[in-house]
Amino acid sequence: MSKILVFLTAFKNGNHMMSSKILIIGACGQIGSELTFKLREIYGDTNVIASDISYNNLDIVNSGLFEIIDAMDYKSIKVCIEKHHIDTVYLMAAMLSATGEKYPMKAWDLNMTSLFHVLDLAKAKFIKKVFGLPVSLFLAHQRLRKTPHNTPRWSLQPYME
Repeated sequence: MSKILVFLTAFKNGNHMMSSKILIIGACGQIGSELTFKLREIYGDTNVIASDISYNNLDIVNSGLFEIIDAMDYKSIKVCIEKHHIDTVYLMAAMLSATGEKYPMKAWDLNMTSLFHVLDLAKAKFIKKVFGLPVSLFLAHQRLRKTPHNTPRWSLQPYME
């Protein structure tokens, strides 16, 4: 988690406008909750809108603005983006690995559908910046056979470097 915090501190000191409105989709999860608290600390509670499919993390729900959003529902994401004048989206919606292994197509659908919804909104100029956590990026440069346990992970996401 400290690598995320290092990136966010560097990002804060860079060219990111302080008036940006940030939406975190999947904010109640393990990574999303840590990210939400840190972004709210940096940019303020009114500039960071947390969202998830349910109110399952009351610490996140009660710590600032919160919206119920189904990451699989394009319209609900778009409505929230327009309502809050969002320009940056962090897509953290994901299925826990044990559940994803049991239901791989549901995990695939969640990951890909939510990603394409957010990318389509960026393509349509509703948002300017998209950050995500797709696990598949770690696999892009890996040898697929006889991969040792110490294989380096090549991430395309700057906050994970």
